Amino acid sequence: MSSYFDEASLVMIPSGYKDQKVYSVKPLDGSGDLTFSRASSATRVASNGLIEKVRTNLALYSQDWTNWTLFQATATANTTANPLDGAVNADTLTISTSTTGVSYRSVATGTAVATFSVYLKAGTHNIAQIGFTDGVDYAVNVNLTLGTITGVSSGITGTITSVGSGWYRVTATRTISTTSTPNAFVNVIVGTVGSTIIVFGAQVELGDIATDYIATTSAAVSVGPVSGLPRLDYLNSTCPRLLLEPQRSNLATYSEQADQYTKAGATIGSNVAVSPDGYTNADSIIEDSANSPHAFYNFGLTTFSATAYTLSIFAKKGGRDWIRLSLYDGTAPSAYFNLNTGAIGTTSGVTAKIENYGSGWYRCSVTATMSAVSGGIAVYSASADGIDTYVGTNGLAATYFYGWQLELGAYATSYIPTLGAAVTRGADVCSKSGISSILPTQTGTLYVEFDWQKTPADVPVLSIHNNSTGLAWIQKINSTTTQGTYFASGYIGSINGTVSASAGIVKVAYAWTNGRQALYINGVQAGTATAAITDSNDFSIFEFNGFWGIQNIGTSIASALVFPTALSNSDLAALTA
Repeated sequence: MSSYFDEASLVMIPSGYKDQKVYSVKPLDGSGDLTFSRASSATRVASNGLIEKVRTNLALYSQDWTNWTLFQATATANTTANPLDGAVNADTLTISTSTTGVSYRSVATGTAVATFSVYLKAGTHNIAQIGFTDGVDYAVNVNLTLGTITGVSSGITGTITSVGSGWYRVTATRTISTTSTPNAFVNVIVGTVGSTIIVFGAQVELGDIATDYIATTSAAVSVGPVSGLPRLDYLNSTCPRLLLEPQRSNLATYSEQADQYTKAGATIGSNVAVSPDGYTNADSIIEDSANSPHAFYNFGLTTFSATAYTLSIFAKKGGRDWIRLSLYDGTAPSAYFNLNTGAIGTTSGVTAKIENYGSGWYRCSVTATMSAVSGGIAVYSASADGIDTYVGTNGLAATYFYGWQLELGAYATSYIPTLGAAVTRGADVCSKSGISSILPTQTGTLYVEFDWQKTPADVPVLSIHNNSTGLAWIQKINSTTTQGTYFASGYIGSINGTVSASAGIVKVAYAWTNGRQALYINGVQAGTATAAITDSNDFSIFEFNGFWGIQNIGTSIASALVFPTALSNSDLAALTA
């Protein structure tokens, strides 16, 4: 590739990025760096192979209790080494009056499931409580000597976990049910004046588990693929791909909380297994002994339009190898999946797909054209291919699940977490204008390596154009056809090439010059043409997924190159091999 790098005028290999920018490795002066936008958060598969979500700590001054509101208490800053990196920035909370010292901070959770977590250690006293107040106090009481929960209010759940050196991480989870701003609190209780505990690392986040700690000061802090940040996706690859997707909405509310759905022949085990995001937040279907389906579902989840929808879910085998995944609009188009082998079983009225996410996890999806009626989704454990009604084994964790998603569209896009309401991910937009000096005109070559399965039909994967009268592009025409096209005011010419409908990453190069065009796919010539090209345009815009204002369809890019010359057939074959 090094010789082609030298010949190319623009080279984009996903590696470097920042907010609203994807770096091209050539030109070296940065003039070919691409402008990126997405007006929402998103997810990706990070280099460690785990799904990375945006995580936000809503608790301000997360390690500075002198900035919390105190009642019958005082806070002394930086008295003790913290449990994470040993820096002396944990604080001491002291009862100053009566028998309880209160500390609290307002947090903007909205109406949602929220988890408050904090690191606590006994000082001169060992009894504390944490929780939320949203008109009523909801508390989790703990003993910091024994490392036990001693009491929990109705309407809240809690955990306590040792993290070493006498420190515990304590959590409290509650569905905040008011539109007013709730308070998170940490109290020293059942003590006397002068009683102390040590506090560090407060975190309030939306969701039903505590994730890795994020420090804050005067504002909430978010980490992960936040709004405007490009996504370099590592799914099943050690090399990243630039993930570019259309706007989609996850209509499956509570995407990680199966207990919010209707159960049949089963109960739900909540947060019982490590999910594809690396946290213990996957649920299970626990069978009863009935001769019946063992499932969870919501048949009134949404009102469908008469078009294609895709249901997807991450699943891992438990006591059963098979699941059935079904849409529902009065009928039940569905497919069976083997979570032991990664195979698709019996299908009915759907297009099915299964994708390996590692550690026994698969993302299973079904796509069907629905009737314009109220409908929903269902997830079943199955005893074998085609069999979802059977005598259950009471107490068996049949299957593990995470991240169910229902979206309008003919394929599954990246996971969109939900917490009680539909969530929309904005479209990824990536282009660069004003670069006529490095783009070809009447003679040139385009090369792009992209994921065929993540690119829908009729998509201009890569184009250069002038936003008016001329363009050159590589386009996916349909499930088995790609195309190279050069268009100027007095000329249009195209070459089509065949691609396997089951192809993964494909490499496509298209060259054009007066009297010669050529299209190569994965090292093989797909077609040539000899028409004269007499007109040209001053191309100034480089764009993924678009041309002339039509854009944002979606793809996954491994690399893209632009050449100011029409490469020879032998070079095109070598470049795409």
